[in-house]
Amino acid sequence: MTTKELDEKYGDSLWQIQENEEIKKEIFSELITNLYDNTVIYHERNTVIAHVETIVIDAQRFSIKVDRVITFQEIMPRMTARMNKGFSIGASWSSLRYNKGTFSPYSGWMLWIDPELVKKVIELVEEGRNEEACKLTIFK
Repeated sequence: MTTKELDEKYGDSLWQIQENEEIKKEIFSELITNLYDNTVIYHERNTVIAHVETIVIDAQRFSIKVDRVITFQEIMPRMTARMNKGFSIGASWSSLRYNKGTFSPYSGWMLWIDPELVKKVIELVEEGRNEEACKLTIFK
């Protein structure tokens, strides 16, 4: 399943209901295991291309360990140094939300995992077209 198929099948209705934890886990698990080059786009103050080292999924939550990043939108330079050392992303299924290709907990960070989108963002950043990459993600 892709995020486009997810949008067509569910819209955002299922992601607003806490009781759908098992369905959220099932759908997210399928999507997160089909990444482009083990890579996601992550935003928490800065927006980065993040290489995934490991993914852990259990009944209550998921967590992703990131081992390296390429920053393409920097808002907090202090955070860049911290992110470059690697970090973890995670959330409980009850707090996970979805809206038009973007996963996020109730508040905080945002995550894009669609393989086609991630590939396109990587290509744009490699070409120095960071503003266009932002328009596909954080400024969408």
